[in-house]
Amino acid sequence: MEAATTAEAFQKIISHTLRLTNRTQAIAAQLLTIAKHQHELLINGTVNGVSPSKLEKRTGIAYLAGVETYDEIPMWFREYVPRFIGVSIPLTQPNKFREDWAFKSSLYLSEGKYNKELKPLLTSMAKVFQDDATSMRALAANLTGAGLTAELRDFTDGTQLTSNRANFVMNLYEARLSRVKNKDFKKEQAYLNLQNILATSLQITQRRKNSIPLQPAHRPLIAGWEAPGYDNPTDYHYGYTWTAYNLFYWKREFNKLTIPGADDFTCYMNTVKPSEIVGQAIIRKIEKLALGTGVAKSCFTIPSSEPNVDLGW
Repeated sequence: MEAATTAEAFQKIISHTLRLTNRTQAIAAQLLTIAKHQHELLINGTVNGVSPSKLEKRTGIAYLAGVETYDEIPMWFREYVPRFIGVSIPLTQPNKFREDWAFKSSLYLSEGKYNKELKPLLTSMAKVFQDDATSMRALAANLTGAGLTAELRDFTDGTQLTSNRANFVMNLYEARLSRVKNKDFKKEQAYLNLQNILATSLQITQRRKNSIPLQPAHRPLIAGWEAPGYDNPTDYHYGYTWTAYNLFYWKREFNKLTIPGADDFTCYMNTVKPSEIVGQAIIRKIEKLALGTGVAKSCFTIPSSEPNVDLGW
C-alpha cells in the first residue's frame, strides 16, 4: 500500500480494514479529521495553532487520563522532593496541574496561570471533541442501512465519551475554582454540569458493558482474573472492564471534589496493592503490618470485594 503522506496512509488503512465502499468512504475521512484533532490537542497541546514551549503539564492527554494513588504519589515526589536529593519515582501517567492542588497556592496553579496556560486547552478540547462527536453522529445517521452498524456505534460512542470526558474535566477545574473562592460550588453551573455528564456517560458505558461480545474462549481466563485471591495488578477482580463501565477515575475526581477530607487523603479510593506491582518481600511485610495495625492501611491494602465508587473508601 503506497501513500504520499502518513495522513493518506492512515485513511487508506482504515478503508482497507473496514472494506469501505464509495458510500462509506466518508468514515475514513471523518476518522482522519478526528485523529488530527486529537493529535494536536492530546499529544501536542496545540490550541488555535499555537503549541506550548514546554509540554509537561500542557498536553491534553494528561488531563483526560485518569489517575489513582500510585500515579499521584510519583507526581508528589516530582513536585515537592528536590531533584538533587536523588529520590524519585517514575511517573506512570503524563504529569499535569492536578485539580486537587489547583488554586491553593499561587506557586503551583493560580487563577491567572490557569486562565492563561490551562483553561484554553481544556476549553478547546471540550469544543473540538464535541464537534467531532456531533459530526460522527450525523455521519452514522446518514449511513443507516449501509452496513457497519457495530463499527459506527463504536465510533459514535467513542467520540461522545471522549467529548464527555473533555467537558467533564473542564467543568471539574471550574468547580474547583468556585470552591476555593468559598462559593457554594454545588449551586454553580460547573457542578451541575459534572452531575449531568456523569449520568449521560454512565448510560453509554453501562449499555456497552451489557453488549460486550465476550468470546467463549476468553471466559475461563477472565473468570480467573476475577477469582478471589488471584494475584493480579489490575481491577479485574472486581469484574471485567470494571474501571471503564463504572467511570471509576471520573468518580474518584468527583468524590475528591465533593466529599470533605478526600482531598487530603493521598490513598483515597486506592485499588492497587504495591506487592502486586513490585512483588518484593519487604512490601508484602508492610502490607501485612498495615492490615493488622491500620497504619497506612489504605495505601497498602485494597477492598476485598467490589467497592462502592459513589461513596468512596
